[in-house]
Amino acid sequence: MTQKNFEPYDPAALPDRYSIRAKGHERFLVCRESANISVRFERGMSVSAPAALKAPSETIYLDGAAQGDPFHNNQAIDAMIYSPAHFGEVVVVEEPARAGIGDNQLAIVCRSDRGICELEPHLRRLHGKRLGVIILQ
Repeated sequence: MTQKNFEPYDPAALPDRYSIRAKGHERFLVCRESANISVRFERGMSVSAPAALKAPSETIYLDGAAQGDPFHNNQAIDAMIYSPAHFGEVVVVEEPARAGIGDNQLAIVCRSDRGICELEPHLRRLHGKRLGVIILQ
């Protein structure tokens, strides 16, 4: 058995973003940055698999809280969480070729449905100062 030594930390140095709220006899952990999300812990509680499947869509069960097999329907979960509107500003760029040119510079051949003016800031974020030449097909 190995012993883990954890470095001491100063709680005052940590962000003050979590709070405990009470509602009746229940207590919730709430993040101030996402106040609509809360975590409820109940010692010794677990939910049957049929009850877990019937729970509201925004319910998340931590390991051991729901009995039965893990949930595997990731596409259904993604459909509940992400709508096509979430991806409206995603820049799709295909880079079929890139080559080093000069001192620490890149020439990139790319395809995209975006224009060069929209594409360049995206490529700068990816490649930084190394971006030298963009060839848009």
